[in-house]
Amino acid sequence: MRLAPRPVPPSRPGLSGFPPCPVPQLAGGRPRAAAARPVAALRGAVAPAALAALALTVALALAAATLLRPAPARAADAEPAPESRVYETRRVAGPPPRVDGLLDDPAWDAVSWSGDFLQRDPLDGAAPIHPSQVKVLYDDQALYFAFRLFDDPSRVAPILARRDWFPGDWIEVNIDSRADERTAYSFTLSLSGSRGDEYISEDGNNWNGNWDPVWQGATHVDDQGWTAEMRIPLSQLRFDPRKPAPWGLQVHRHHFRDGQHSTWQRIPRNGNGWVSRFGDLRGLTDLAPGRRLELLPSSRSTSAALPRRATRSATARAGS
Repeated sequence: MRLAPRPVPPSRPGLSGFPPCPVPQLAGGRPRAAAARPVAALRGAVAPAALAALALTVALALAAATLLRPAPARAADAEPAPESRVYETRRVAGPPPRVDGLLDDPAWDAVSWSGDFLQRDPLDGAAPIHPSQVKVLYDDQALYFAFRLFDDPSRVAPILARRDWFPGDWIEVNIDSRADERTAYSFTLSLSGSRGDEYISEDGNNWNGNWDPVWQGATHVDDQGWTAEMRIPLSQLRFDPRKPAPWGLQVHRHHFRDGQHSTWQRIPRNGNGWVSRFGDLRGLTDLAPGRRLELLPSSRSTSAALPRRATRSATARAGS
């Protein structure tokens, strides 16, 4: 309920609506001081009424503010937490998957797809326009993730960007390898192949982008949309080998054209927490933390001074 403001007479701005007290006048128009009431009597007659009106106005304003203030949410009114999802992974029996984004390695046949992602934004809890699926494998060295991201291939367009910046479609994995429901490691791969990583703490209230682990990712566009693969070395994760699984798991997709965010484990926007609401990654056994040193294949090049004309020609070819 909103209370209408009390009208204020234009001749006395700032007061609470009472008319001005008339001052007796002589016939000539001059004020008749002798005929006016004593100042003390005037103050005693007007001041209590004005103060009472001001007090009433303040009381009504406070009452209105109390009525308009939203009531605090009660536990009974809060949305119940969605059921925790479970993914059962398996150890790679043969050669591990190649990280090329094609998903054609026989190793992937050992585990099943898990889908049924739900929107987080803009329609919290609704089915996304384009479904998503995930698979997980592991061996003594790494975790392997495969993603099937359905979309219209004619409208899929990679957008190149630097590391840790994603203007287009992307897929992200969050792993609570400590199983402490407070901290996690985030790995993001865009359709263009850009990678990003962050260390999550305080149950999702703090995301540190200065953490730069070594890992691999690749994507591929096909007739069903696009696919992606990740290889995340166990050496880049902190975990206690004496503490059995499950680890916390979340998979998060951003669909750029439709502005949709969908997740494997639904976490309502109005709910509290992030890491503490992850699903479970089960089936991890006999893991041993490795050295935190990882080497990726790289190439080395050398340069030499060239004559001015030759240098200009080489630059032109590089830009063609």
